[in-house]
Amino acid sequence: MNPSDILPKAPLPRALIGFSAAFLSTLTFHEIGFLLVNLTGLGTFTLLNMRPTVPLGVPLLISLSFWGGLWGILYVFIVERFPRTVHPWVAGFLFAILLPTLFGWTIVATIKGMPLFLGFDVKRLILITFINGLWGVGLPILCILLARTGLFKAA
Repeated sequence: MNPSDILPKAPLPRALIGFSAAFLSTLTFHEIGFLLVNLTGLGTFTLLNMRPTVPLGVPLLISLSFWGGLWGILYVFIVERFPRTVHPWVAGFLFAILLPTLFGWTIVATIKGMPLFLGFDVKRLILITFINGLWGVGLPILCILLARTGLFKAA
């Protein structure tokens, strides 16, 4: 099932589902990505990282979830433009690596004074692509589940 088949047409409930699905995908699929990378020995990531972020001191997990939620809002408004021949999980994966990931490697890196594209550290580029891609796979799954609950119809 394609998320656009079940998402409400009204903008507010659609945005709330997108934000919620992406927020939850960060807490689940993204963290599972970290766990898998750790278990395979390919990297070392702190799970459920509550380290304060600069400048506001918001815990990293909450910050990532919030920004993920904002990307989720964009996702629900463009999901119907994805070709119907592309499986929703693949579309979510591609969305995640083409928009938020590239944005982080370029715009966010520039703002934070970090090297573009993680300094071209190929291993880190691959690992982050995998982890963020898992987040993207979670988007259509959680959008569909949340839309089916009917919680956001009255919004």
